[in-house]
Amino acid sequence: MNTQNKQIWSTLGAFAFLLSCAQSGAVPAPDPVESGRNHHGQLPPLTLVLDGQKTTDNLVELKATLKLKHSHNIPITLDLVLPSGAVLVQGIAPEVLTPPYPATLRRNFYVRVTNDAPIRVRAHQSVPGVFGVVAERAFPAAAPPTVPVPKGIKPVNVGGLVIDRAIPLPSTR
Repeated sequence: MNTQNKQIWSTLGAFAFLLSCAQSGAVPAPDPVESGRNHHGQLPPLTLVLDGQKTTDNLVELKATLKLKHSHNIPITLDLVLPSGAVLVQGIAPEVLTPPYPATLRRNFYVRVTNDAPIRVRAHQSVPGVFGVVAERAFPAAAPPTVPVPKGIKPVNVGGLVIDRAIPLPSTR
């Protein structure tokens, strides 16, 4: 058997092994948080999920979940950025998390607020001049951007395609 055939059989064997693991359930389902892959297909070293709710007495309960994809021997700082007038009632911020730490960390914060300005939770890990990563979420989350509504226009034929709706653009004059 020549080298090329050995490589083909080796690849097929590895594929069969992975397929059998996937069918047996040995390979876990993808984590929905992992959808943030970069253009090289790599996952971020840490991700932050923030859930919150505001009670009737202007108290905001925040639940932060930090997921770590890589085990660096570098401390992580978890902090809150509070709007004017807000006070942290319960929870520790800033908190420096030192290794070893679990793959998933959960922290709860209770903040007394005076307005609806967002509260930000930020996780930061760095070695100055070498490496750095920041994950940040806000509650309440910012509203998604508005999309202009297409308006009906006089139909125009462009290369055999009839266009009868357009998005109005602001005047540049």
